[in-house]
Amino acid sequence: GLKKMKRAEHDERLASVIELVGLKGFEKRYPHELSGGQQQRVALARAMAPNPSIILFDEPFSNLDADLQIKIRDELRTILKKAGITSIFVTHDQADARAIADRVILMENGHILKTGTPDLILC
Repeated sequence: GLKKMKRAEHDERLASVIELVGLKGFEKRYPHELSGGQQQRVALARAMAPNPSIILFDEPFSNLDADLQIKIRDELRTILKKAGITSIFVTHDQADARAIADRVILMENGHILKTGTPDLILC
């Protein structure tokens, strides 16, 4: 997503996103040299690099173990808040929705059942 940028602008954006996701110092590593959490942060950095106005996440934590899932979702909320990027999360995990969402839309069979804050919707 950064191919159309001038080199200086590209390098500046890349450095900014790497620092934002907490991977400064890991730029030269290959994917197999990174932990599962670091790989998730690389994916997030790649999605954020072109500075989108919105990012869609579809079950982003489903392939992580429970401990890593908790750590990553807390980090992800912080990163997205700092970046000011609107995000839509599709999840079946109420704990993920409660930890990350500002607003929740509860759906069943393609129909909206409830909308509101996590505390009101996910009781």
